Amino acid sequence: MSRHTSPNKQRVDDAFPIRVKIKIPPNGLGNLLDDIHTWLQAHVGDTRYSNQSVKGVYCHATAYYFRDLRDAQAFLVAFPKLDLADGMDKAES
Repeated sequence: MSRHTSPNKQRVDDAFPIRVKIKIPPNGLGNLLDDIHTWLQAHVGDTRYSNQSVKGVYCHATAYYFRDLRDAQAFLVAFPKLDLADGMDKAES
């Protein structure tokens, strides 16, 4: 069975080359999700980032895509409690 990328997913991948995949906790992100989107609008602007659901390694995840590495770094600095959805915590077990 072949796997196809949706046109929107491909557009996001092409337009926003820097991806930050974060783990979604079992109870969700709660109010943090509003804080993230408010921060992104205020500091990055809606033409310099995108957000999509993605498959995480051993977890539920979402990805924030950025055009610029500085925006991605500022995002991670602004939200230090976010866990990357890279599966490394399972690899260390």
